[in-house]
Amino acid sequence: MQLEIKKAKPQHAEEMMSVRVIAAMDVYVNKEYGISAEDIIAQYGPEEIDKLKQGLKEGRIRGWIVVDSQTEEIIGCSTAKLKKDKIRFATLHVLPEYHGEGVGREIVKQMLEWAEPKKKDIFLYVVKYNKDKYEWYKRLGFEEITEGEWKLKAGKIIPRVKMVKHAS
Repeated sequence: MQLEIKKAKPQHAEEMMSVRVIAAMDVYVNKEYGISAEDIIAQYGPEEIDKLKQGLKEGRIRGWIVVDSQTEEIIGCSTAKLKKDKIRFATLHVLPEYHGEGVGREIVKQMLEWAEPKKKDIFLYVVKYNKDKYEWYKRLGFEEITEGEWKLKAGKIIPRVKMVKHAS
């Protein structure tokens, strides 16, 4: 498999959102917390595509896509937001069939190469019950700072952890 990481453009927004939905359903659906596939689908509607498209166009959102060079399919994507005093890694999604292939690692490597010269702390949220991803971010140098909640449009609550990687 040949992977190519590219800067996301507004015309990628719809396919990026499709990857988000598929990947999010794999991670966020959880019987214990009452999170259904329908709850996740409702979270990523047409207005979210428009927001992503506009943010990429205006430069408020920096995005990356991972393309399988053989199929030209977007198999992973991520976004970050540069704020006055910090950077927020907002999303990182990889299609489930590509988990364990190093796709997420390559995206985060690109994100860090973009972020670190800016000398700002990098924040992200990880779903509390996604223990593998939590540990993965810890190995990348992120540390937990607080616990909180993500209220979905459907009204359900997903517990999450805020993490930081301090500027060096």
